[in-house]
Amino acid sequence: MKVGSQAGLLFSELFHGRMAPLDNRGGNMAQTGFSRLLASGQIGNLTMRNRIVMPPMVTQYATDTGAVSERMARYYAERAKGGVGLVIVEAASVYSPTGKAWHGGLCLDRENLVPGHSRLTEAVHYYGAKIAVQLHHGGRQVNPAAIAPQLPVAPSPIGRRGSPFVPRELTIDDIQELVESFAAAAERAKRVGYDAVELHGAHGYLLHQFLSEKTNQRTDEYGGSLENRVRFPLQVIQAVRKAVGDDYPVLIRMSAEGGYTFEEAQVFAQTWEKAGVNAIHVSVGGITPTSNASPEESPSARTQGWLVHYAEGIKQKVNVPVITVGEIRDAEFAEGVLEADKADFIALGRPLLADPEWVVKVSQGRSEDIRRCIRCEHCRNAMDNGIPTSCTVNPTLGREADLADLRPSLTFKKVLVVGGG
Repeated sequence: MKVGSQAGLLFSELFHGRMAPLDNRGGNMAQTGFSRLLASGQIGNLTMRNRIVMPPMVTQYATDTGAVSERMARYYAERAKGGVGLVIVEAASVYSPTGKAWHGGLCLDRENLVPGHSRLTEAVHYYGAKIAVQLHHGGRQVNPAAIAPQLPVAPSPIGRRGSPFVPRELTIDDIQELVESFAAAAERAKRVGYDAVELHGAHGYLLHQFLSEKTNQRTDEYGGSLENRVRFPLQVIQAVRKAVGDDYPVLIRMSAEGGYTFEEAQVFAQTWEKAGVNAIHVSVGGITPTSNASPEESPSARTQGWLVHYAEGIKQKVNVPVITVGEIRDAEFAEGVLEADKADFIALGRPLLADPEWVVKVSQGRSEDIRRCIRCEHCRNAMDNGIPTSCTVNPTLGREADLADLRPSLTFKKVLVVGGG
């Protein structure tokens, strides 16, 4: 897309002065003792400038129609500018309205959404990062108010904990339509410039719901045995692969526990690999029970890298790259995970909300300058309350257009700070 064209006007400032690219745009950064973390990485035929991934995190920055907003584009561009290797854009619904899980949710299920996604991929590419989008359907885990008057849908009519809504059980025809919707969204993603797609098979959403006997009590070919429970996600992978071709990277995010055992999760991972998935992004939770992920537990109580052993266990069973996540905060720790061959890529979630320049500062030997996430849960609580994401330690989050380019004053000023927060 030509900058300055009608389609590109909305984000033209991304390319003119206010958000100038890094000097090393598109190349490897100076190495400062992190030879693995800052080394280039490969997923399928996609090469990233380092092993650091921004995982998909819901912001609720999309428009009311599910389109990419200027606010959203600037937010992602700022993380790309900060040096991350791969940006995975937050969950994008493949089927409206029932798949859209929250207000302000992103969608990729209609052609009129293509221009915004094209501008987003262009903005991220400008700063040298690769970009993927997570394809998503909320299933029973949607906010009912976001899809009213329709009811949530699910494998079985089993409501989520604490919700009075009982989802409608999907028919066979419904399931086939959803398979086609995932494939259509994947084709659209490839066409608008995403370098890869990630299927959301974790955290209690629709693909995950089919995998667990806690949420899937069907008696047809989609329920019961492990082979039957894996059928719908497997059909989605196969349809997506057919839609995008053999050379286009397809990732899947999975919960290593969540209504099934870790041993079952390892079997799922092997199934995904055989179906043609190029990388597996390992998280946990979404459906109870899990052995160490109580929904009441605060992230501040979790040790750094508390999920790495799950990624390590999945990596032992597959030959495709594995992405690990989970309270990873320090570059030294991340380097150790890669050095020990417990994972192939490191996903940083909240740390990149708190400081989009985390990667740049590490690469320049300025780790002490990183603005640290304090794990207060403010960003997550905002989403749970239907409020666009913000951060207690980073006032520029979601306001990059106005605040991200703040510079020291050229003149001395007397300033009074009232209150300390």
